[in-house]
Amino acid sequence: MTDISQAMSDEIYPPTSLSEDMARSKKEEREQRAARLKEARLKAGFKSMPAAARTMRVNISTYKAHEAGTNGFDTPDARIYAKAFKVSASWLMTGDETPEDAETEAAPEQASVPHADVVGEVAAGRWLSVDFHDEAKYEPVPFVPGRFADLPQTAYRVVGPSMDQKRIDDGDFIICVPYIAARTAPQSYDIVVVETSRGGEIERTCKELIVGNEAYELWPRSSQPSFFHPIIIPRTPENETQPWAIDDDSKTVTLVALVIGRFRPFSQSY
Repeated sequence: MTDISQAMSDEIYPPTSLSEDMARSKKEEREQRAARLKEARLKAGFKSMPAAARTMRVNISTYKAHEAGTNGFDTPDARIYAKAFKVSASWLMTGDETPEDAETEAAPEQASVPHADVVGEVAAGRWLSVDFHDEAKYEPVPFVPGRFADLPQTAYRVVGPSMDQKRIDDGDFIICVPYIAARTAPQSYDIVVVETSRGGEIERTCKELIVGNEAYELWPRSSQPSFFHPIIIPRTPENETQPWAIDDDSKTVTLVALVIGRFRPFSQSY
């Protein structure tokens, strides 16, 4: 090829290809979304990525990759993050608004009978390794969409009678949404899923939340006296809107989910 023909070829087909430009643009978009996601998390009071991921019940590695810009996230993920961090999903995606701008988004279409994944069990007095995974034991369970239809809904299987006075019995499945996404502050009489961790173990239970003047009280509601002992979390400025704290026994107590419904299987095939 002559110098003249090479020059003409370079003019028609520049050395930087369109695919390279598109890849660079996508990388910049991914990094900008990641920066907005980190900003939203920090402003919402989450000091670490794992704490935010656990509260939203999303995979920690997935969330870290989104905030680091390693992987991109799309609108369904943005809706979950926006609810938890009290920002708009469109701001996370595009940055065209201020974070606090309200937005109206169509709720995703619901299947005729939506199902919630069963992500574990709640059982008072049972301590498990933090690496223990019990979500694969059960098939998804049906639920009726209600006021929290736009939030991710998961289920836990109840083990034991610790909440039988609230008509939540052994073998039932409780339908839940992330507490931080459903509430702007703790509310008395909420039925909640609580995780208490100590060292490398966790206890996951269902309790009724009572907001007192000096403490958050998490009560079992059982007909059996052995379940009458509550978890007490002293109120501090740090946990007024996000109530997790270190109690007297050096255990971390976290409000994980708000219970919004119950499914009782007709048979014990679950």
